[in-house]
Amino acid sequence: VGENGRVYLRVPAQRSGQGKVMVAVQGRRIACRAVTSGPEIPTGAEVRIVGLNAPDTIEVLPSGKE
Repeated sequence: VGENGRVYLRVPAQRSGQGKVMVAVQGRRIACRAVTSGPEIPTGAEVRIVGLNAPDTIEVLPSGKE
């Protein structure tokens, strides 16, 4: 939580589905499933991780919108 990432597959609006976000973890980049409670976040957008929804799913918002 609090880290930045970049959208790899668009994140649908209002938790209506999952996208993927690339995040740096222990010196390497991994793809994580992601949801948002806000508007759709397009591929390539910078995001900030604001929560963990499940062991394998993070919640994100566009950078600067938290």
